[in-house]
Amino acid sequence: MRAYDFDGATAIDQVGDRWHATIAEGWDMGGVPNGGYQLSIASRAILAVTGRRDVVALSSSYLSPGHPGNVEIEVEVLPSRGKRHTACTATLRQDDTPTMVVQAISGELPDDGEQHLWETSPPPLGPPEQYPRLLPRPPSTLPPRLAEHVELRLPVEQVGFAFGKAHGAPTTIGWTKFPDDRPLDTLSLPLFVDAFPPAVFNTGGVIGWVPTLTLSIQIRRRPKGPWLSASFRSRFIDETYVEEDGELWDTDGTLVALSRQLALAPRGS
Repeated sequence: MRAYDFDGATAIDQVGDRWHATIAEGWDMGGVPNGGYQLSIASRAILAVTGRRDVVALSSSYLSPGHPGNVEIEVEVLPSRGKRHTACTATLRQDDTPTMVVQAISGELPDDGEQHLWETSPPPLGPPEQYPRLLPRPPSTLPPRLAEHVELRLPVEQVGFAFGKAHGAPTTIGWTKFPDDRPLDTLSLPLFVDAFPPAVFNTGGVIGWVPTLTLSIQIRRRPKGPWLSASFRSRFIDETYVEEDGELWDTDGTLVALSRQLALAPRGS
């Protein structure tokens, strides 16, 4: 498998009525496989079973941390009267233990079409090449190993938290793409939604693991690339939980995905 091989790292095989995949080494944050990466694996199985072209909506609950190695995926198609969409659930298991449950809607998204936006627009960013790329620097856990497989380019002030200079607001903006310029598709959007530093880090508080409890994604368009611009913000933070809302925009300025995540607030190492 090539270092940046997203397709290899999310490949699935059918064994009976179940699907199998391998959670690859290095697609992690703090040693735990990235939740968006695991959701991309689940999406492959969902599309294989439903015969649809795109995942349209995903809502995942993380039951226990995954680990590199074999994962089993069971997909159940749910009764539905609609012809344009298929509803299903997917359960991921490792070592006979459920690690993630996904509720999903699949269908076929338009390639183009006008969007009517009232309250938002792409984040205010210059060209991605003017920002430094985040790369892992062992033994530090920031940036995480996932940054080898997902190219992240953020304004310097967006990563000041790593040097004790957080900009003070629970927001994060930046650019992302595959390092090998693999074309973007709806399968890859869950990965990108969950690849950025948590917006809560920019408040100047504790920097530590932010375990995802639930992650919901709405996919609105097939993305055109290679770059995506991203914007994340948290509005409600307490000592136990933090929520984060995200937007992904393609290079045409089209909104391609929305996300909401509920996670445990960071408590340090």
